[in-house]
Amino acid sequence: MADWDTHAALGGHLRDQNATAEKKPKNEHRWIWFVTGPTACGKTTVAKALAKNLNFTYVRG
Repeated sequence: MADWDTHAALGGHLRDQNATAEKKPKNEHRWIWFVTGPTACGKTTVAKALAKNLNFTYVRG
């Protein structure tokens, strides 16, 4: 998955992207989790801990 995303982000040729995309698992899910709450309630701490424990990428938004 990371190779396909990197290749697409670098502007790879459409033919190459399609060939790589066909190799991706069909049942792959992507998740986006939003953590909300008031200032200083621990949102970042919780989000980073979840990402680490679930082997996800933490993205600051």
